[in-house]
Amino acid sequence: ILTTIAPPEKDPSGELRQRIEPYNNLLRSLAAAKGVPLADVSEAMEKAYVENPEARLMFDGARFNRDGSILMVESLLQAMGHGATITPELRRVWKEAPAYFKRYQ
Repeated sequence: ILTTIAPPEKDPSGELRQRIEPYNNLLRSLAAAKGVPLADVSEAMEKAYVENPEARLMFDGARFNRDGSILMVESLLQAMGHGATITPELRRVWKEAPAYFKRYQ
Protein backbone atom coordinates (compact mmCIF):
# COMPACT_ATOMS: atom_id res chain seq x y z
CA ILE A 1 0.00 0.00 0.00
CA LEU A 2 1.20 3.47 -0.84
CA THR A 3 0.06 6.46 1.18
CA THR A 4 0.21 10.13 0.38
CA ILE A 5 1.87 12.59 2.72
CA ALA A 6 -0.52 14.60 4.85
CA PRO A 7 -0.21 18.33 4.22
CA PRO A 8 0.43 20.43 7.33
CA GLU A 9 -2.51 22.39 8.73
CA LYS A 10 -0.35 25.36 9.62
CA ASP A 11 1.09 26.44 6.30
CA PRO A 12 -0.10 30.03 5.75
CA SER A 13 1.98 30.59 2.62
CA GLY A 14 1.11 27.19 1.17
CA GLU A 15 4.81 26.56 0.51
CA LEU A 16 4.95 23.17 2.21
CA ARG A 17 1.79 22.00 0.45
CA GLN A 18 3.27 23.04 -2.91
CA ARG A 19 6.40 21.03 -2.15
CA ILE A 20 4.44 17.93 -1.04
CA GLU A 21 1.84 17.79 -3.82
CA PRO A 22 4.19 16.78 -6.67
CA TYR A 23 5.27 13.77 -4.59
CA ASN A 24 1.65 12.91 -3.77
CA ASN A 25 0.72 13.19 -7.44
CA LEU A 26 3.58 10.86 -8.33
CA LEU A 27 2.31 8.33 -5.78
CA ARG A 28 -1.21 8.58 -7.23
CA SER A 29 0.11 7.98 -10.75
CA LEU A 30 2.33 5.10 -9.65
CA ALA A 31 -0.49 3.41 -7.75
CA ALA A 32 -2.82 3.71 -10.74
CA ALA A 33 -0.21 2.48 -13.23
CA LYS A 34 0.95 -0.49 -11.15
CA GLY A 35 -2.38 -1.40 -9.55
CA VAL A 36 -1.05 -0.76 -6.06
CA PRO A 37 -3.57 0.21 -3.36
CA LEU A 38 -3.31 3.87 -2.36
CA ALA A 39 -4.34 5.39 0.96
CA ASP A 40 -4.81 8.98 -0.14
CA VAL A 41 -4.65 10.67 3.25
CA SER A 42 -4.03 14.06 1.64
CA GLU A 43 -7.25 13.85 -0.39
CA ALA A 44 -9.22 12.61 2.63
CA MET A 45 -8.00 15.62 4.61
CA GLU A 46 -9.02 18.01 1.84
CA LYS A 47 -12.51 16.49 1.77
CA ALA A 48 -12.77 16.84 5.56
CA TYR A 49 -11.82 20.52 5.34
CA VAL A 50 -14.36 21.14 2.54
CA GLU A 51 -17.10 19.50 4.63
CA ASN A 52 -16.08 21.46 7.72
CA PRO A 53 -13.67 24.38 7.24
CA GLU A 54 -13.24 24.57 11.03
CA ALA A 55 -12.11 20.93 11.26
CA ARG A 56 -8.89 20.33 13.17
CA LEU A 57 -7.05 17.13 12.28
CA MET A 58 -3.69 17.93 13.85
CA PHE A 59 -2.39 19.06 17.23
CA ASP A 60 0.30 21.35 16.05
CA GLY A 61 0.03 21.37 12.28
CA ALA A 62 2.19 18.28 11.86
CA ARG A 63 0.92 15.51 14.17
CA PHE A 64 -2.54 13.99 13.89
CA ASN A 65 -5.00 14.42 16.74
CA ARG A 66 -7.68 11.76 17.35
CA ASP A 67 -9.87 12.89 14.45
CA GLY A 68 -6.88 13.01 12.11
CA SER A 69 -5.75 9.58 13.28
CA ILE A 70 -9.20 8.15 12.60
CA LEU A 71 -9.19 9.73 9.14
CA MET A 72 -5.78 8.21 8.41
CA VAL A 73 -6.80 4.75 9.61
CA GLU A 74 -10.02 4.90 7.59
CA SER A 75 -7.98 5.77 4.49
CA LEU A 76 -5.70 2.78 5.14
CA LEU A 77 -8.64 0.43 5.76
CA GLN A 78 -10.27 1.53 2.54
CA ALA A 79 -7.04 0.97 0.60
CA MET A 80 -6.73 -2.52 2.12
CA GLY A 81 -10.29 -3.30 1.01
CA HIS A 82 -11.80 -3.44 4.50
CA GLY A 83 -14.36 -0.71 4.00
CA ALA A 84 -13.94 2.98 4.56
CA THR A 85 -15.04 3.33 8.16
CA ILE A 86 -13.88 2.23 11.55
CA THR A 87 -16.53 0.22 13.36
CA PRO A 88 -18.58 2.12 15.94
CA GLU A 89 -17.04 0.00 18.71
CA LEU A 90 -13.48 0.81 17.67
CA ARG A 91 -14.34 4.48 17.20
CA ARG A 92 -15.75 4.60 20.76
CA VAL A 93 -12.62 2.95 22.18
CA TRP A 94 -10.42 5.30 20.17
CA LYS A 95 -12.29 8.33 21.48
CA GLU A 96 -12.47 7.16 25.11
CA ALA A 97 -9.18 5.33 25.67
CA PRO A 98 -6.52 7.26 27.57
CA ALA A 99 -3.57 8.05 25.38
CA TYR A 100 -0.89 10.62 24.73
CA PHE A 101 -3.59 12.58 22.88
CA LYS A 102 -4.92 13.85 26.18
CA ARG A 103 -1.73 15.87 26.65
CA TYR A 104 -2.61 17.98 23.65
CA GLN A 105 -6.33 18.53 24.16
